[in-house]
Amino acid sequence: KYLTRFYDLKPTGGKVGRKNIKNPFTEKLEQMQKFFGLNVTGKLDRKTVEMMEKPRCGVHDIGQYSTVPKSSAWQKTDLTYKIVNFTPDMPQADVENSLARALKVWSDVTPLTFTRVYDGECDIEIKFVVGEYNLFLVAAHEFGHSLGLHHSEDPGALMYPNYPNTDPYRFKLPQDDINAIQSLYGKTSDAVQPTGPTTPSKCDQNLVFDAVTTLRGELFFFINRFIWRKHPRGGEADLLFIQNLWPALPNDIDAAYENPITGEVLVFKGNLYWTLNGFDISQGARSITRLGFPKNVKKIDAAVHVEHLGKTYFFVQNKYWR
Repeated sequence: KYLTRFYDLKPTGGKVGRKNIKNPFTEKLEQMQKFFGLNVTGKLDRKTVEMMEKPRCGVHDIGQYSTVPKSSAWQKTDLTYKIVNFTPDMPQADVENSLARALKVWSDVTPLTFTRVYDGECDIEIKFVVGEYNLFLVAAHEFGHSLGLHHSEDPGALMYPNYPNTDPYRFKLPQDDINAIQSLYGKTSDAVQPTGPTTPSKCDQNLVFDAVTTLRGELFFFINRFIWRKHPRGGEADLLFIQNLWPALPNDIDAAYENPITGEVLVFKGNLYWTLNGFDISQGARSITRLGFPKNVKKIDAAVHVEHLGKTYFFVQNKYWR
């Protein structure tokens, strides 16, 4: 069903007759794996199934907005929208606020304007159906489609097919989406153009991690709002949002280390730290003074536990604690 819905897989009505012709299912599965940056095996392996099970947009993935023709965009920049009905799951005022903020995501980086109308004709009509969702992020994504954008292959983009588990109040439109929407509607009139976060690439020779730690045999590489998760058995490292695993953790952390005795991981940002027990946050933000640091220490630059010495070293500028 996934490939039928999102990759236009047609029923064959039987087996493919010729040996040299690739099975349509395999062909579409490989197309899906390539789109999401998975190993292109043509088989329903574990990572492919996991990707299929993630919450996502209902629009198909065929077509990328880097090749969207200009004609698919609105031929004007002043657009109207109308809310036809409301969801019973949220107060009406919260719905209105979330939708306005979702539209502002796009108007902040383009000449677009959005005006709400209450009756008559409109450009964008908003209707609610049954389902659980983070309204702001889903609405911002779907408005992107309404404005002419297709899905992006960038896993950090708002227009990536799978919905991110991101705090809407910390959201900033990624650069990939800014580039795409500006290719259709142009830039703002501001002297300084808005910029957004980018997705790290393993091929970047200048890549610098914020922190690296082990966790129950796995390796975790923190960078900005992302984690690369590497399993000891090998294979490609998975790129995830930090908030996919720990929703309450901040982005851009300073340091992290695992205590092999307790199995806990301590994560540091500024003068605060969080305690992780597996994929649960067992202790929320606490001051690092609780660990014995003097009040003049405002952040931990790096931390490492040296197992054969049984000691943990904390680095702050040109000093260290243990």
